Amino acid sequence: NQAENATLRYETVPLPVTVSKDTEKLNLDARAKNVKEVGLTQLPAPAAETPSAKTFSVDIVAVHGLGGHPFKTWVSNEKGKECFWLQDYLLKDLPGARLYTFGYNSRPFFSRSVETIADYAKELIDDLELERFSLETPSLRPIVFICHSMGGL
Repeated sequence: NQAENATLRYETVPLPVTVSKDTEKLNLDARAKNVKEVGLTQLPAPAAETPSAKTFSVDIVAVHGLGGHPFKTWVSNEKGKECFWLQDYLLKDLPGARLYTFGYNSRPFFSRSVETIADYAKELIDDLELERFSLETPSLRPIVFICHSMGGL
């Protein structure tokens, strides 16, 4: 078991092609409803515009930070256009990858929550085990974590 760190940097976030600002907002709102506030959510891959010769057998898990949200943290707004870049761009660049976002109560320090970061970590591990392993075959796909701010704790 070897751990490696990497940084993925986009110089500019590509803007989505939309019919109108209203259509764009409806599209984001509809996708936001499919993301669970708490727990692991697998994001469906967008339809491929052209078939790719290369596929990536990897699971990617995005974890938001304190005060964050499993969907809103990953929405970019550039030049008045919004996109959910995890799904809109990352999955297009990595065909075959499975992408998840993990949500948790990210305001424990500002509320009366009795849960700890260790509780959230245990929940994430449990959710990943349920998602990735079946009784017949354990998943051998590597996992990449994208952590925003203190989501890396």
